[in-house]
Amino acid sequence: MEKKKFIIHNKLAFYTGLIYFIVMALFVGLKVCAYFKLLNFAGADYFYKIVVQIGFMALLPLVLFPLFTKNNFKQTCERFSFRKISGKAVLISFALGICAFIIIGYISSLWSGFLSLFGYKFSSSSGGDYSVLSFILSIIFVGILPGICEEIAHRGLILGGTKQNGAIRSILLCGLLFGLMHFNPTQFGYAFVAGMLFSFVTLLTRSIFPAMIMHFTNNTLSTITSYSQNSEWFPSTVTDWLNKFFASGNTFLIIIFNFILITLTITIFIYLVPKLFTEGKRAEFHRFRKNLKKQLAGTELETEIDINNKQQIMEIYQQANFLNFEQKLKEGKIKNELNTKLTLKNTFELILSDDFTLPEKRKPSDYIFYYCAIFLGAAGTILMFILNLIS
Repeated sequence: MEKKKFIIHNKLAFYTGLIYFIVMALFVGLKVCAYFKLLNFAGADYFYKIVVQIGFMALLPLVLFPLFTKNNFKQTCERFSFRKISGKAVLISFALGICAFIIIGYISSLWSGFLSLFGYKFSSSSGGDYSVLSFILSIIFVGILPGICEEIAHRGLILGGTKQNGAIRSILLCGLLFGLMHFNPTQFGYAFVAGMLFSFVTLLTRSIFPAMIMHFTNNTLSTITSYSQNSEWFPSTVTDWLNKFFASGNTFLIIIFNFILITLTITIFIYLVPKLFTEGKRAEFHRFRKNLKKQLAGTELETEIDINNKQQIMEIYQQANFLNFEQKLKEGKIKNELNTKLTLKNTFELILSDDFTLPEKRKPSDYIFYYCAIFLGAAGTILMFILNLIS
């Protein structure tokens, strides 16, 4: 009987899955070392964070991806969505990060309530070091590094390697692995949702930087909230007022307050997302105009085409997109898009796709290492949950 050969259909998904599994395996190994107190030296906590964030989450994917896929540095940056965004997009991303912080806060409360039904015990944050130096280090190690490095591993590596098989699948996978990567039952619930939000924004803008800004903003606001509650030097007027308000026992006012806050936050979020999408398309047009200027340099068309005439460049841009679509149609890369019923799901997929195509059928064998990473993350998270219950 002839043995079946293992065939890789989608090398991009296969190799990005392998790289991420290596990252997860090394992360688990380091966590085991920390658990058995093998990293017992001065500054071990910061050493651990630097190795995990900079070493595992950022450098390892950026080094292994071009080695495995034979992509050069420019192609790697393109695959990881390192594309410039405008100043306006930066401001919108900060605002979305504030909205995400509020939404994630409510999800965290709901998730904590769910875990408490099983007898899960939550550790208290009081009694730690809340000095000015500790605050600055927290901004660096909780806000800046995860905002950059964790996004490279998830919205860069995973999203870049799986989005061609469907935006919805990729967003779910990226969110799930982002939640499991923390190996913490308390963090899993809100990290899962945050991961999906950051993935959605990355696909919408074709750039990883809005997700980095949102991630940094969320983590930094969380750090500020913690220090405002526990430090004497940090202004805590608003936090004290909120704590007194929620401890007042006036259920009706508390419900009204929460309803207004979450409704307003979601409304602002929904209002800002299309604005960010528009900025993303504008940035895409500017990149096209910049590349066109390089291509026209030294040719006869350089004098015929005014690169500063936005209307003329827009017409060329639209023609180029149409010709690109037509070429892919002839090559069979665009199969049933024109005859497919535009359901909500298909519309969502087409908007978030890079080339206006519906996803191809996914081969489970290409995702074998992603399944291994999910198993590893789930096993670690469940183990931490059980240890909490029996402790």
